[in-house]
Amino acid sequence: MSSHQSKNMDKLNQAIAGANDTATEKAFLDDIRQSIDTVDCEIQTLINNRAKLAQQVAAVKKNNTLSITRLPTIAILFFIALSVKRKC
Repeated sequence: MSSHQSKNMDKLNQAIAGANDTATEKAFLDDIRQSIDTVDCEIQTLINNRAKLAQQVAAVKKNNTLSITRLPTIAILFFIALSVKRKC
């Protein structure tokens, strides 16, 4: 478990202990949502990096008259790109 996850677990335990404390629960949820946003940005960066590498592969294949596309890969990346809508 990462230190970030550990901190979230600590906050969850605190929220459970003070279940009547709405402010604590809201702060905990805000922290989790921020963590989700951070992960989404990391995913988006990885997808962008992968796309750049795929462009390099396509350029090499084009220069050597090889098949350029792999449709399942393109479909998967398109689906993932649509799922990540946040601006990083």
